[in-house]
Amino acid sequence: MQFGRFDDLRNPAVVIGFSGWNDAGNAASDLLRHLMEAYPGTDLGVIDDERYFDFQHTRPMLNQAADGPWVEWPALRIRAVHHPARDIVTVIGPEPNLLWRTFTRELVDKVKEARPELVIFLGAMLSDTPHSRPLPVGVFSSDPTIRQRFSMEVNDYSGPTGMTGVASQMMTLERIPTASLWVSVPHYVSTPPNPKATIALLHRVEDVLDIE
Repeated sequence: MQFGRFDDLRNPAVVIGFSGWNDAGNAASDLLRHLMEAYPGTDLGVIDDERYFDFQHTRPMLNQAADGPWVEWPALRIRAVHHPARDIVTVIGPEPNLLWRTFTRELVDKVKEARPELVIFLGAMLSDTPHSRPLPVGVFSSDPTIRQRFSMEVNDYSGPTGMTGVASQMMTLERIPTASLWVSVPHYVSTPPNPKATIALLHRVEDVLDIE
């Protein structure tokens, strides 16, 4: 497979979503799949080192094709989505099971190649939010400049975290402008898909990136 070049991008932003623990109702990964299907794009690469995945937990998928079955191994796939206003680099795949520090270093190095104006991590969490009301989306950053620019909140959460929290912190330490968007998903409708949660996230991405 041939990949495109990071230095050909137009005013890029990076949007990252991990399926699994960080992705209640598949809201974050469904948003990324929507972007990839709605606009033309260019594949930029994959992160597929087998050391990052426990295949008994994150199993490969067997797919059928005209020339026979083939195995799709767990990987993060990086694609430039060519929106009319700007390029959006989407990063989508399962949360890794192993070697999180090594994986995060590889991810940060890939993101640096794009020289993005902003990196957005997407997440969805189960909560007591009722489905009958608009689903709240928290927009957070630990960078004071980014918070002021986009009117974001300070994330004062303490507790267990996933790859979204780990990678976001390393991006911030590397002085990459970074923010996180988290939608609250009603715990009693957690089975994917959850279009209402995906749309709520999408509207906030539109606000932050100033696109439709």
